[in-house]
Amino acid sequence: MYFLSDDYRYINFWKEQIEGEVIFYDSLEELNNEIIITNFSFVSKFKNLNEIFAKNKFLVLDSVPSLNKAKLLYRLGARGYGNVYMKKEYFLSAIEAIKENNFWITPSLIQGFFEKGSENKFEGLTDREKEIAKLLLEGLSYNEISKKLNITVRTVKAHAQSIYKKKNVKNRLQFMLLLS
Repeated sequence: MYFLSDDYRYINFWKEQIEGEVIFYDSLEELNNEIIITNFSFVSKFKNLNEIFAKNKFLVLDSVPSLNKAKLLYRLGARGYGNVYMKKEYFLSAIEAIKENNFWITPSLIQGFFEKGSENKFEGLTDREKEIAKLLLEGLSYNEISKKLNITVRTVKAHAQSIYKKKNVKNRLQFMLLLS
């Protein structure tokens, strides 16, 4: 896991949230398939974001997260988006989701999706799939959902794939964007 930022206040805060070794890095050229935590103002300075995001798994953190920025970053290939000073539990959930090759978005933005009357977007799903879909949209990892619902991770993954197939999307991100 790598930190890339032009603001050491962020890096110091992030370091407090991470358990285990973190490497500070100032170049992207040699990194491949790594989790990189960066801030929006730093990464937005690069001109070739598609190429940068394609090589690694980025968690982009922002001082003022917005739905529009989240959509832009996901279209470019970022794997996660949240607040630079988010709670430790969200931070760890985001990293776990990214490690599992999922996408993660700060829960405050997900709640905005539901405020727009998106309940009808769950049409065609079973009750259990609706339950799992809502938990996925809250940013919970497959492991967290399995514990919460007392089912196996494999069952959660099967339900998630069924949800995505029924909604004609490929992953959690596309499902989230469908609700916006």
